Amino acid sequence: MSKPTGAAVAARAIKAVAEGHTYQQMDCQAFIEYCVQQCGGKMDYAGSNDMYRNAQVYLATIANAKAEGKLVPGAGLLIVEEVSSKTPAKYRGDGLGDATHIGFYVGENALTDVDKSGKSRVCNVVHSGQTMGRVAGSTLKNGWTHVMLFREIDYGFTVAAGVQLGGALAAEDTVKDDPEGIGVAASGAQKPDVSQYYTVKRGSLGGAVRRLQAWLNDVGGGNTLAEDGQFGAATEAAVRAYQQDNGLVADGIVGKKTWAALADARWAAMQAKG
Repeated sequence: MSKPTGAAVAARAIKAVAEGHTYQQMDCQAFIEYCVQQCGGKMDYAGSNDMYRNAQVYLATIANAKAEGKLVPGAGLLIVEEVSSKTPAKYRGDGLGDATHIGFYVGENALTDVDKSGKSRVCNVVHSGQTMGRVAGSTLKNGWTHVMLFREIDYGFTVAAGVQLGGALAAEDTVKDDPEGIGVAASGAQKPDVSQYYTVKRGSLGGAVRRLQAWLNDVGGGNTLAEDGQFGAATEAAVRAYQQDNGLVADGIVGKKTWAALADARWAAMQAKG
């Protein structure tokens, strides 16, 4: 089965607004799948968090996606928030946060719709919104935080897996293979912004842990961690040792201070290598 193009999916999303689909008919995740399937593609996930973790080949903040030319029609838009009691239990420990909502970017000035107050506005996003009660137009200013490109959609260009979540990669950078789309710049040509990285600890799984393991290997200290995305005993021991050696609280938990220290150390190591 061939993949639908991003432009075709975006056009189908816009059409869905006029068709009058309600939120009860299809929630945000079901709306994404509906548009892909209506364009002849195949997509089947168990919610927005499942899509966030398993459907994307590229993930970045909106600002970085714009800078890299990846905010294109048919791209997914996410609202990623801190984990809470409402987050499904299986997603609370992987360090990636809670993808509470998902929609499609459909292009600038792509459609006109009304907001909750009935006021007309020009929109560049389409989603199935619970507060709106229907498939509706929206804008990038409506709380969206991240852009993702779906593996089931053809965007007309090759996407290198492993684009840094917090910072755009320089053109000459290469990336380590990362099927979850949250990888590590191999050359270190640009120091990443770690302000958006989530806390990870023993038991966490996924791309954030894979990044951590790669960085610990990169900064030395004799680490030869398997970059498998599983925060187990060996990774915890390496984190504790790094924290102790660098004046941090040696609790084995990688929060903002440890991410920042690792980013600085890796940047320095990459620069030393030339």
